[in-house]
Amino acid sequence: MKPTEEYTPDECVALLTEWAATSPSARFVVIAIAPDGTDAALLGWGLALPDYAFTHLPELGLHGAFRSADHLLRLLNRTLHARIAWIDPTPETWPEA
Repeated sequence: MKPTEEYTPDECVALLTEWAATSPSARFVVIAIAPDGTDAALLGWGLALPDYAFTHLPELGLHGAFRSADHLLRLLNRTLHARIAWIDPTPETWPEA
């Protein structure tokens, strides 16, 4: 189908359902931990896909796509003690593009 074609709502759902079934993903939350480990705060959530990780961190006013969840974590750890807690297991292998 061409991008300029119009889809019915049912066609859109079918197309996205097919895409989701063939595109593994893994949900995660991002937390900040106090340096002494006595407290933690939920910063937001993310979704790891084969090519990138999308995150929404309202506590930091940050959202967008990053190369990976690990890359996001390295960036955050420059200024705070951040950790990722996986909700879903990360796929053992991502499909070849």
